[in-house]
Amino acid sequence: MILSVCFLALLSGGLTAQNSVSIFSGVHQSNIKTNGINMDFLDFNSLTSFHAGAYFERELSKGLSAKTGLVFTQKGFGISESTAVNVFGLDIPLGFSVDTRINTVDVPLSLSHELISEGNIHPYVTGGLNISYASSAEIRTRANSILDFTLTNTKLDLSSSAFNRWSAEALVGAGVKIDNGNNFYMAEIGYSHGLNDFTNENSTIIDAGIRNYSVNLSVGYGIRF
Repeated sequence: MILSVCFLALLSGGLTAQNSVSIFSGVHQSNIKTNGINMDFLDFNSLTSFHAGAYFERELSKGLSAKTGLVFTQKGFGISESTAVNVFGLDIPLGFSVDTRINTVDVPLSLSHELISEGNIHPYVTGGLNISYASSAEIRTRANSILDFTLTNTKLDLSSSAFNRWSAEALVGAGVKIDNGNNFYMAEIGYSHGLNDFTNENSTIIDAGIRNYSVNLSVGYGIRF
């Protein structure tokens, strides 16, 4: 909370500094790491989804800027098992998959440094903290055979004491801005890693800490003012 207040105070200073607003969308691939009990017997699969949002960026000095915004993301993970059943000499695939999908609203608090300030192409690196709020979540169970179909779709009660709706994530990334007059196109790749558990220690759902990590690729367009 203190970090957020200090960062917002930093963004509000310096009325003569250059600002920019950009909108973006992209692909998001997430998975989890666990601690507590040994869960090596489970094979966790990455969940691929889409994200979209907007950044506000303020220049602090030449090549250095502070960035925040609002990002809507779906995170989570999957578990799957499969086998084959011989029917009249044909191997018929048979299996199931369980996907946990968590819809979040994220507020990034980061610093960006341009590696090249001159010219029309500006590569940069970025790093900081991501404050994430889980707005909703569900567990989707599917049967996988010749045809795939959903068996159950269960909403999770995130207001329960078993879950932490608020989380913090460390984030790093790199990208490039390509000037278009006073505006710019952007492309960015980033990595984030959860710093606290999604489930509480007293959770009766699963006796293991769950921390999200993810890789995302974004493209967008920004306006300087």
